[in-house]
Amino acid sequence: MKKAALALPLYLLFLTHRSYLFLLQGQGSWGEPREGESPLRVEPKQPVVQAGGSIQLRCSLVCPQKEATVQWKGLDTSLGHVSSGPGLSVLTIPEATLSMAGSKVCTSTCQGSTYQNRVELTVYAFPDKVEVSPSTLAPGEGATLVCSAREVFPFDRLTFTWYRGNEKLGGLQSLDRDMGPEQEAETGEEVYWVTERWALPEELVTPGPELRCLVEMKLEQQVITHSRAVAVISRMPSSPEPSTALPTQTTVGLALPSSEVSTVTGHSSSIPDTTVSSLSLGPGSSLSPTSKPSSGSPCLPKIFPSRVPGINEGALELTCQADCEPGASVHWIQAPGRLADYQRQEAGAQATLILMHPGPWNRGSYTCQLEPGGQRDSYYLDKPILPDVDNSDNSAALWTGGCMLGLILVTCVSYRLWKWLRAEDSASAQNLGAQL
Repeated sequence: MKKAALALPLYLLFLTHRSYLFLLQGQGSWGEPREGESPLRVEPKQPVVQAGGSIQLRCSLVCPQKEATVQWKGLDTSLGHVSSGPGLSVLTIPEATLSMAGSKVCTSTCQGSTYQNRVELTVYAFPDKVEVSPSTLAPGEGATLVCSAREVFPFDRLTFTWYRGNEKLGGLQSLDRDMGPEQEAETGEEVYWVTERWALPEELVTPGPELRCLVEMKLEQQVITHSRAVAVISRMPSSPEPSTALPTQTTVGLALPSSEVSTVTGHSSSIPDTTVSSLSLGPGSSLSPTSKPSSGSPCLPKIFPSRVPGINEGALELTCQADCEPGASVHWIQAPGRLADYQRQEAGAQATLILMHPGPWNRGSYTCQLEPGGQRDSYYLDKPILPDVDNSDNSAALWTGGCMLGLILVTCVSYRLWKWLRAEDSASAQNLGAQL
């Protein structure tokens, strides 16, 4: 019994000694790279930050017996703040801009060896500026669906998908996809607008869940989404039913024609649950802005394009109008480029946007908003309305005309000079004959 009691402490002491030796051996190997790997660690490995956001990049190295020197290289001091210490260097970017994206390099020295590691910093811009057109749909009527995302970067990471409620909408025919550069409203950096269009068959326009355009931006391990919805308007039958003892009551239910959802998810994305938007109108009701809405009817803005007579032959005018109760007003909130570059006339429930020289740069989505209420309407100017204007044709015509005019002038001058030289030669010949 005594031998067993004595053997147990000796066995525990043996295990403790072995564990201590193992820890010492492991500590001696810390910081040493595995074969084919750099001991320099950079975290996070795939850094992603939104424009205007902040991020920290940490670079570290454990060097046995000596303190490692770690520092970030090739960085402009204005791009961020670098704080370095023994074995660690932290790059802090308090307010990221799109120009800061790219490769970031960290270097370190340990026991006479130099190590280097780098990461690719991704800076993205994806504000909640998604617009859809038309703002409402009528059952049984086909339409062209337009979904646009403004001020985005990088534009090649965007995908557009239409849903009916929470189910993906099939049967759409993709028409085209267009994009172009624009300036970010606050910083002035170059970003992009992206617009995609689809043909919606009439058989797909049915009462029920709203149609929603989901725009996704996939970045490394993140998926950022924004969405907008199109309300489906359902009309009651126009044939009146026989009267009964109970009075007939018409119910008008209204949801906003455009709802906003913004989510940031991980590897997978999902469509958030939203309330079905539908509008029930009684017989003879209309959403035309030229007629005053009846009591309880929705007050929605509507955009109408028209040519401007007497100002400029090619000028285009967009009018946003909402026939509502007194006190309502509409104003423009979005246009390709900057709103300050357009002529605007806003008075009460009517706002006008004038395009003096419309061209390809004016293609895109135009949006006006009603206050109070926040209801919006969007109008998309496409290629048939704004044809391509190729100034090179005009330049070529001017150049050709100038060349022809120059050739005529040279011919006239040459002819006159030839006649003058001929007359001089004749006079010289006559003088020479007379002298002989």
